[in-house]
Amino acid sequence: MTSYDTDIATDLTAALESVEEASRRAHDRLTKAERVAQMGFLDWNVKTNTIACSEGACRLFGIDPETLITPEQLLNLVHPADRELVETKLGSAARGSSEYDMDHRVVRPDGSVVWLQARGDLERDEQGAPASLIGTVVDITERKLIEEELLISHEEVQKQYTELEQLYENLPVGLCLVGRDFRFIRINKMLAEINGSPVDDHIGRTVREIIPELADRVERAYRQVLETGEPIIDLEVQGTTQADPETTRSWLVSYYPIESSDGTVSFVSTTVTDATERKKAEVLLKESEARFRMIYEYGPVMIDAYDSKGRCVMFNKECEKVFGWSAEEAYAMDDPLALFYPDPEIRRQIVETVTNKPRKVFREWKQTRKDGSEAVCLWANFKLPDGFVLNLGYDITERRQSEEDMRQLRSELLHTTRVLTMGEFTGALAHELNHPLGSILNNANAAKRVLEHEEPDLDEVREIVADIISEDKRASDVIQRLRDLMQKAEIELTSLAMNDVIEEVIGLMHSDLVIKNISLSKQLARRLPEVDGDRIQLQQVFLNLIINATDAMKESNKKHLHISTAKHAGGGVIICVKDSGSGFHEKEKDNVFEPFFTTKKEGMGMGLTISQTIIKALHGDIWVENNKEGGASIFVTLPAGEGN
Repeated sequence: MTSYDTDIATDLTAALESVEEASRRAHDRLTKAERVAQMGFLDWNVKTNTIACSEGACRLFGIDPETLITPEQLLNLVHPADRELVETKLGSAARGSSEYDMDHRVVRPDGSVVWLQARGDLERDEQGAPASLIGTVVDITERKLIEEELLISHEEVQKQYTELEQLYENLPVGLCLVGRDFRFIRINKMLAEINGSPVDDHIGRTVREIIPELADRVERAYRQVLETGEPIIDLEVQGTTQADPETTRSWLVSYYPIESSDGTVSFVSTTVTDATERKKAEVLLKESEARFRMIYEYGPVMIDAYDSKGRCVMFNKECEKVFGWSAEEAYAMDDPLALFYPDPEIRRQIVETVTNKPRKVFREWKQTRKDGSEAVCLWANFKLPDGFVLNLGYDITERRQSEEDMRQLRSELLHTTRVLTMGEFTGALAHELNHPLGSILNNANAAKRVLEHEEPDLDEVREIVADIISEDKRASDVIQRLRDLMQKAEIELTSLAMNDVIEEVIGLMHSDLVIKNISLSKQLARRLPEVDGDRIQLQQVFLNLIINATDAMKESNKKHLHISTAKHAGGGVIICVKDSGSGFHEKEKDNVFEPFFTTKKEGMGMGLTISQTIIKALHGDIWVENNKEGGASIFVTLPAGEGN
C-alpha cells in the first residue's frame, strides 16, 4: 500500500469516526428529546412484519429496547377497550388508505396504564408498494387525566346548574330578574301564576304591562334599588293581579341589586312570597288573643301560672276575687304557694302532682284566702314544655257546702224513712219484745216462790236466773238492732257479708211475718264474696223490700216470701226478694223507683227510691220482674268489695 493509500484510509477512518460520533451525539440528543417530550418513534416494516422502536417508544410501551416485536405483540399491549380501534387504524394505514391519528391506552407489562397519542404515515418503495409505517407515540396520560377531571367537573357543574334550574322553576316562592328598563328578563312559574300570565308572556315586557295595578309601588322599589344599590327586604305589597282580579292579596317582596362587571347595578333580582294566608292568620290570632284576654280578665274561671322557680307570672281577676290578693301582690310574692297552701304536706302533694303526673291533671284542693278563710277549688294543671305551669281553676266552695247540706238532708230523710218503716211493724216488734219480757217476769216470780221456802233450792234458783239472763239478752239484742237501725250515724263503708245482713233483717221481721201468716224460705249461697257498703243502709234497703213484699201479699190466699243470694256473673253478689202477691202492672214497672210513686194508700212512695239511691251509690243495680206463677221479684246486684 502506498503512502497515498494510507493517507486516504486514515482520512476515511477519521471521517467515519466523525460520522459515528455525530451519529452518536444525534442519537443521544434524540433520546434526550424523547425523554423530555415523553415521546417515541416506531418503524413498522410491512414486508418483514417487524417493528423497530426507539428508546422513548420502548419506554412508553414498557418493553426491552433491544427487542424487535411484531405488530401482534404490540397490539397485545393495547388496552382491550381500545384494541379494535388501533387494529383498524393501523390496518387501514398499512394498506395505504390513510394516515393514522388516534389516542389509545397501553397496558404495560408491569400493569400500569398510560394514554398515548399515535400518529403515522405509510412509506412506499421505489415500485410504489407499501414499505413501512413510520409513526410517533406521545404520552398524554396527564392531559387525559386533566380532561377526565374537567369532564367530571363539567358534568357536576351541569348537574348543579340543572338542579338550580329545577329549584328556580319549582320553588314555592316567586322569582324574577328585571332590567333597568323594568322589563322581565327571567321569571319562574310561581311568580308567573301570581301575576296571572304565562312565563313566556313576561319575557321582554315591562312590569306595568304585566301588573298595571301594582306597577307604581313596584317600579318605585326597583328605581330605589337601581339608584342606591341597596336591597329592600320584605316590603309588603297589597293589591290585585290578573290571576284573581276580585281578591285583594298581600305579598312580601324583596329586591336585590345585581351588578355588572363595571360595578353598576344593571339588574334587580326579586323574590315574592304570598302572605295573604299569613295576614289572615295574624288577624285570627289577634282576635283569638282578644278573646283569651276577655276570658282571662272577666271569665268566671281562675287562671294563674308559675315559672320554673315557682314565682307567679299570671293572676287574673277571678283569682283576685277568690283569694283576696291583687295580681301585683301575687307577682311580688317570693313563695306564693306557701301563702295559698300553708300546710306543707298539701304543698308537697301539689308539687308532686304537677311534676310527676301526666301533663294535664285535674285535682281538688283547699286553699287559704287572704282573710284566712278556706276555699275549695277544682284545678286543671298544665305543665308546659318551657317549665311553666298553667292552672285553670273553679271555685266550688259553695257547691261543696251545698253538697254537704244535701248530704245532711239525705241523712235526715233516710232516718225519717227508717222511723216510718219501723212504725209499720211496731205490733210485731211489741210481740218480739213481749215474749222475752213475759218469760223474765214468770221466771222472776218462780224464783221468788223458791226463795220463800225455808230451805230454797239454790240450784233451781241458779237455773231460773240463767233463764232470766238469757231472755234479757234476747230482748236486749232486739232493742240494740232497733237502736242501730234508728240512730243517725255517719255513713261507714265496711266489708260486709250479705248473708249476715239478710239474716239480721229477717230477725227483725220474723214476728211481723208470723203475725201476717207469711211463710218464709231462704236459699243463701255459701262462700259469697264480701261487698263494700254501710250495714245500716243495706239493712234499710232489704227491710224496705221485705215490707213491700209483705204488703203486696195482703190480699193473696197463699202468702210466701222467698229470699235468695248467689254469686253474680260480674263477680259480685245478686240478691232476690220474691213474693206471691199481685205483681206489677207494666206501667208500674217503669215507675216503681220514681220519687213519691206508690201503690199503697198509706205509702209515701220513697222506700224504693231511697233503696235505688243507696244501691246505685255502691255501683250496684236494682230492678223488678213479674213472676210467671204470680207475684213479683226484686233483684239487687252489688259488686265485690276491694278486699276480694
